[in-house]
Amino acid sequence: MQVSETDSRRAQTANLQSLIMGYMPARVVHTAAHLGIFDLLAPGPQAAGALAQATNTSIGPLRRLLRALANLNLLEDLPRDRYALTALGDQLRSDVPGSMRNVALMFGGNGPGDPEEKCSTA
Repeated sequence: MQVSETDSRRAQTANLQSLIMGYMPARVVHTAAHLGIFDLLAPGPQAAGALAQATNTSIGPLRRLLRALANLNLLEDLPRDRYALTALGDQLRSDVPGSMRNVALMFGGNGPGDPEEKCSTA
């Protein structure tokens, strides 16, 4: 089976997109760790509105962040605008042995236009 030129081009485009946008997952995880999202979800699922209130952020940008975290399999997107930790996201809580929270905080943030600034000011 021969790969068509169109399929080859699509594969190249997908590879290039992952190179260009590769920093985004790190920024998303950094922002969530900075806001304490993983710790807030430790007791159980929470509504996006409750998380916005607890983090003193605007609901719209926070929902986008929560959906991005769900897309990364760190949260589960539940009915009625609620979110829960996955096993992977649980490793980003500050109170678990071997937590990766500090690693997430060290990488992926604190530059001009930091996502947590946008989340809290939008």
